[in-house]
Amino acid sequence: MVSSSSTVDFTTILNHSTSSDVSFANANNIGEWNDYGDYLITQNVKMSNKDDKENGNGNDSFVSDSILDVKEYLEDKYSDYYWICNDDECALTSDVSSNIPIEMQSSAFPRTDIEEAITAANVEGYTSYGGCGPIAAMGISDYFARYLGYDEIIDNPTGSDSRVILATEVLTHTHFSIFGGVDNTLVWPWDYSSCFNEVLSNHDLSNIIHASDQWTLFGGEQANYWNQIVENIDQGLPVTMFTGQACGDGDFSQHYTNIYGYDTWIGIPNNGGERLTKNFIKARLNWGRDSEYYCDADILNCGQLGIITYDVNYANLYSFFDYDFAEEFVNDAGGGQYFYYTINEPVSLSNGKTLQTSRLRTSYIENKYLVLSPKRNGAGLAYLDILFPHSVSKLTFDCSLWSDLEGIYGETFIVQYYDSTGFKDHIEIDLNNLSHLKDYPDEFTVLFSKDVTRIRFCATHNSPSGSRNKGRVCLDNFLVEYN
Repeated sequence: MVSSSSTVDFTTILNHSTSSDVSFANANNIGEWNDYGDYLITQNVKMSNKDDKENGNGNDSFVSDSILDVKEYLEDKYSDYYWICNDDECALTSDVSSNIPIEMQSSAFPRTDIEEAITAANVEGYTSYGGCGPIAAMGISDYFARYLGYDEIIDNPTGSDSRVILATEVLTHTHFSIFGGVDNTLVWPWDYSSCFNEVLSNHDLSNIIHASDQWTLFGGEQANYWNQIVENIDQGLPVTMFTGQACGDGDFSQHYTNIYGYDTWIGIPNNGGERLTKNFIKARLNWGRDSEYYCDADILNCGQLGIITYDVNYANLYSFFDYDFAEEFVNDAGGGQYFYYTINEPVSLSNGKTLQTSRLRTSYIENKYLVLSPKRNGAGLAYLDILFPHSVSKLTFDCSLWSDLEGIYGETFIVQYYDSTGFKDHIEIDLNNLSHLKDYPDEFTVLFSKDVTRIRFCATHNSPSGSRNKGRVCLDNFLVEYN
């Protein structure tokens, strides 16, 4: 981004900025591109020049650098601290959906497909390479189609012809702003979200999936943007980030990237004093690279930066609870029992819906808890198999261990889904990090492909032994959402 433009009026930029940006601009008489350029000069804001950097003349800002090893980065930049990753504040979209967005221009979506689409869309006069914004939009569209089942967007993500059709559609609906020619393509965040939403509307998905953009000209939005990134990643939804020239010379500058994870690290000072917390985002650069990259989340405080978030709206939702299984998941005497053989039984919910269930060593015990127990002599496997009378696109539930004396070494707990070839592992829940208090469970969210109707909670133990039921996993507070 430069500080003057023949295609975009500065007032338009302000209209898409934050209210604090507008107030700041008014207070400092910044009403034109030239005023903004003068402000940058007086504030000594470093504007990046990647050509200069490649020639060894660029500035030394590292806020937008791509990072392969966060700990190594921290030890280099903050050597007075001992660094520990806070696993409780780290997440990936794959924790929810079992997947992350693909790396665009890799074998999953090759450069040749995009080049073919540039010609088909007749946009050679605007871009020589497709533009990082449209390419990021293709990657997000692919994520919804490939992993969440929205094949309305692209019917076969693994097929070149289908990928070219999607890329052509995205490029056709992209509004390009020209800054220096076809090799310096710019798409503003609001034009990005408009393009994405138009493409989704073309496939009758506008009421289900929607992109929203936010943008700041002067910066200062780090806390806001970070919170939104965390919220969206925790729901299994990527976030797209746009950066201009006001954040250094790194790979994340002047670029669109698809964020799919975040990390939090704690720095313990070597010589006493206060601890330091550092946050990082993890994203696809979409340059066809095999590596996965982090960026210092301080980049979110820069000016000329925006984020695009994605909402998925579900027309139907309802809850059910552990006690909904109370009548069916007991023995003939009405008491809880972990049977060693499979029992198939419908479960009628209070809302009138009926779940077809199959269970093994799963019971409703003590008139209070729905529990799976794989650890006992002669066992090793426990599951709750549920066939819904509709799709189950999103499932939220509570989960915990019965106690901290369950003998979980050698035990795994996996949420699976069923397709035409059988059950597939989807999300594994780390039992070591799971609540060990049955009355204080953790909450989990899982996104399935939207055509999934059958799931299974599956606990396995590789060395079951003893005469008592152990390895117990409790489930409750189910929320199902679907269209």
